[in-house]
Amino acid sequence: MEYPDSPSQPFRLATLAPALITLLVIVAIQPLLAITATVMPFAFNEPPWRLRFFELLLATAPQIAVSFVLIAAIGLVAERYGAVRGAAIAMAIQGLLLIPILLLYYLDVVEARRLVPLDQMRRYQITAMQNGFSTTALIPVLLWIGRRGLQAGKRPAAVDVSDVLLIDKEPLPGPLDPRVTN
Repeated sequence: MEYPDSPSQPFRLATLAPALITLLVIVAIQPLLAITATVMPFAFNEPPWRLRFFELLLATAPQIAVSFVLIAAIGLVAERYGAVRGAAIAMAIQGLLLIPILLLYYLDVVEARRLVPLDQMRRYQITAMQNGFSTTALIPVLLWIGRRGLQAGKRPAAVDVSDVLLIDKEPLPGPLDPRVTN
């Protein structure tokens, strides 16, 4: 790649964008890897284990969503439309996957409730409501951003420079045009 003598701002951003996008993909994936390491060994038949697993997934969902939003924003500014579409698809998938996770979380909250000591019941219910309500609010936002991101990720059509100076197929009025009144 040959660098110009005086790089412009778009050139600098286009040069740095792939590295920033890669970093944000790592930031988005890292919580999932941490959750996997935390919940090992898997015990899907135990309600307290499932509840903790779903709580961790729901707690990291906003961080993952912010990473994808930043990827889309950098992609838009740097004109990396593939990154914008990829982030939009990832947000839509995340929103769709959170629906069954949230439903299973609510079922496990009800099932594991009998195992909670009475003096800790209030804290247990508040935590469950916070996780559930924040995820319930996040799901439609993720789906909406995913849909809008797919629209924004389309490469803009090439503009004919001769059409830029036309309004309703007529040239812009100049200072000597009789239609212009001062």
